[in-house]
Amino acid sequence: MRPLSLLRRASASARRFTTTSDVHAANHSRNGAEKERTKRKRRTSVVVAWACVGVGAATYALLQVPSAAEQVQDVALYRMLPQRTASRAFGCAASVPVPTFARKWIYGIWARAFQANLDEAELAMEEYRTLREFFARRLKPGSRVIEDAGPGGLVSPVDGRVMSYGRATTDGRETCFEAKGRKYSLHGLLHREWKDSNDAKKQVHYLVLYLAPGDYHRIHAPCQWKVQRRRWIPGELLPVNDRAVERVPGLYVENERVVLEGECETGSCALAAIGALNVGSIGVTLEPDLTTNRPYTSMGKDEDQVKEYKDGRGELLQAGQEVASFNLGSTVVIVQSTATADGSIRFHVKPGDRIKVGEVLATQQKN
Repeated sequence: MRPLSLLRRASASARRFTTTSDVHAANHSRNGAEKERTKRKRRTSVVVAWACVGVGAATYALLQVPSAAEQVQDVALYRMLPQRTASRAFGCAASVPVPTFARKWIYGIWARAFQANLDEAELAMEEYRTLREFFARRLKPGSRVIEDAGPGGLVSPVDGRVMSYGRATTDGRETCFEAKGRKYSLHGLLHREWKDSNDAKKQVHYLVLYLAPGDYHRIHAPCQWKVQRRRWIPGELLPVNDRAVERVPGLYVENERVVLEGECETGSCALAAIGALNVGSIGVTLEPDLTTNRPYTSMGKDEDQVKEYKDGRGELLQAGQEVASFNLGSTVVIVQSTATADGSIRFHVKPGDRIKVGEVLATQQKN
């Protein structure tokens, strides 16, 4: 082979090598820059997310402290808070992935602050990717025993505290229940007439149960129950701690809530899951895609959203079966009708009692 040809081939090979090396170097540089930008974005999102979570948690905790709540003399101050927007921001922040190495530490701080029992959690702390997943964590199988309350009886649908219970009263115009010395209209709570309100052959009973931030946040069926419809009622997101309930008239009928309605063994049964500050998102097990606390611009402010299950025929649930969840603590109200001829209801709890899912709340006593 001629020397000139060899020289040309060597030159071409050198150029190709140089070009390939330059391309690799450029790609490596771009990849490095892209990785660095991704890291910066991730760090920024985590900082912003935890700042929002911190603000939300601090606001929530502030409103839980009696001494701070006592300073809120004017109910208007509660209403001045950007409740819905703040709750959506808290929800977005709580959906940001927490770095794996920090999960056990962060969730542990939260658990100690709100006295949550992490030994019952279904998964290890490192497996909860976000605060939202951690808040709505399930329990290990067997952590709760569903007791037998008998026909017409009720078991606790939540872990929490009993606020009030009793027989609903009728003043000739509307049927009411009580909590913290305040009366609430059943029509206001459910956004419809309770069909047994004026039936002399029916008794209407209620229980109001409060879930603290450290409690297990999933809601279960209080009895064997055919759930026929879901009614989502948009509203405010005021705090629902004891002080707020005492100070804000009509709190439960103002706050956003999801009501599940249907029939049990002895008559009608409804469960209202009431939202609160930083608890705008209420999940319904039968509708995983349901999104509550939407901006009013995407729906009518006073427009109920109703869904019939199986065209009103209903979904049959057993006592203790999961029906809904909160992303933080809030309140559940149970309303049930029983036939007077079948006997009276005996409650097995008193206000202030701590309760767990599946424990008997009430049984029906035969005449």
